[in-house]
Parts: sequence; structure tokens; C-alpha cells
Amino acid sequence: MAQEQRRWAQAEDYYQKALALCIEFNDRYSQASTYHQLGRVAQEQRRWEQALDYYLKALPIYVEFNDEVTLDIVLRTASPDSGRPARIPTCPPPWGLC
Repeated sequence: MAQEQRRWAQAEDYYQKALALCIEFNDRYSQASTYHQLGRVAQEQRRWEQALDYYLKALPIYVEFNDEVTLDIVLRTASPDSGRPARIPTCPPPWGLC
């Protein structure tokens, strides 16, 4: 809700609290989703480096779960067409990223 209302600091705070719980309970998939949302919040604020950092934390977890659909969404969100230069590292197939 805070993110939809563009209350970025509050949204980031909520996501950080959620992330702490995901890590505490070892909920890796929710952890990836939360990193992705934190990346979107940072990107909306034009904090490109922070957004990229969060996206790069989400990617290997989505790879771990073989979630190609969400992986594609994160990659498109972090692409140069999203309004900032992307620097996604590469790694071996099948995904070509880390």
C-alpha cells in the first residue's frame, strides 16, 4: 500500500522488516520477492545502484527455485529499457546470469 501511494521511505521500511523475517525463518523464495520489491522501490526513487544491488540478490534465489517466469520479470525490470543502465553479470547457462 505504501509503495502504491509513493511513500517510498515507509514502503522500504516495511520491506526491510519483511526481509528480516524471511531471513530469520529461512524463507528463501519470499526473500527473493522482497529483494525484488526493494529494488523496485529504489528504482522508483532513481537510486539505480541500490536497485541493481537488490535485483542481483533476488536473481540467484529465483535461479535456485527454477522460477523462470519471475526471473524474466526481474531481468526486464533491471534492463536498460527500464530507465537506467543495467550491469547484470553473466554466468553459465541455462540462464546466463548470476
